[in-house]
Amino acid sequence: MDRVLDVATERVVAISRSVLALGGLIAIYLDPAQPSQGPFAYAFVATYAAFAFALLVFVLSARRAPARNWSLASHGLEVALVSLIIWSSEGPLSPFFVYFTFVLLVAALRWQGRGALMTGAVLTLVLVVLSTSALVTHVEPADLDRLVLRNVYLLVASILIAFFGDELGRSYQRLERLQFARELHDGVLQALTAARLKLHAAASVASSDQRQQLLDVSQLLVEEQRHIRTFVEQSQTDGYDASDQRFVLSDLQAFIDHLKRLWSCDIDFDGGGSKFEIPIALGRALKAIVAESVANAVVHGNAKQITISIANARNSIGLQIKDNGSGLNDLNGAFDDRQLDTQGIGPRSLRERIAGLGGLLRLTSSPQGVELYIELPVSSAP
Repeated sequence: MDRVLDVATERVVAISRSVLALGGLIAIYLDPAQPSQGPFAYAFVATYAAFAFALLVFVLSARRAPARNWSLASHGLEVALVSLIIWSSEGPLSPFFVYFTFVLLVAALRWQGRGALMTGAVLTLVLVVLSTSALVTHVEPADLDRLVLRNVYLLVASILIAFFGDELGRSYQRLERLQFARELHDGVLQALTAARLKLHAAASVASSDQRQQLLDVSQLLVEEQRHIRTFVEQSQTDGYDASDQRFVLSDLQAFIDHLKRLWSCDIDFDGGGSKFEIPIALGRALKAIVAESVANAVVHGNAKQITISIANARNSIGLQIKDNGSGLNDLNGAFDDRQLDTQGIGPRSLRERIAGLGGLLRLTSSPQGVELYIELPVSSAP
């Protein structure tokens, strides 16, 4: 999950960078014999310090987080400056090697594991080139162990910091999920409860036909509350792990019966009589796909009849959803997921959800309706 840092975190990073750059200037001043390769290192360290303080001023004056392109550009420039500092100050044995670790941490904070691994790959390549150059030219035997250890350290640090970045990303997701669950509990659930009470009050004074309609709507609200409450309870359970829970495909029938009542639409479901089990997380994702597809068919296509069928293989499941609506506006033909993505055809959220599961989507549209075929790997991990 890519994540742009918030203003507070960017400020902490900018302050830390400035302190690190200032420390480099002080180190050079206190030890004029270092770096050994002349004025280039002094110039690059001074440039990095100017870069760090310029970013600090910019971030402290900003009222919101910098744009993603700005983060990428500044990170690329920082990698280049740090690499030049290492090159100009004893190469792989440079006392400024700690700058590499700082850049890796910033990448993990900004882009989690993927960013740390990509940055680590670039820095490792730089260090390998410098190490090869040092071996070809001259390296004292006493320095050979430090040269090898620093290359190994950078590789291991990249992997560990990437893992830290992924764990950080999952923590962000859990926090966002908890916050969303609280908002649902304090907002939507309370509003649905109030709506149910008003419906029952109206039903008590309505005619018999109207009373039944109002009670039917109230029952739909009860079912929606139950679904939302289940999500909230799972989100608020510390350390909730559903990896060992299973979902039976044929159990979709109860959920589809709920969708029938919700949309007043005729839905035929063929689960193939299968007791095939999939991970509970994939089952929830499958229900979300079915719910969104049915809603789109009714709301946008005015469909009155929908057919849903599921076929399963050892490592994948196939989901077919067909409606008798009006089809997509002025669009006829069959499209695979690549065409749907490049041409922007069909519901974007549905495409992104299926792609996130590693699945495939094919869509066929005509004036007689829309047909979706979705293939999902059983190993999908939402």
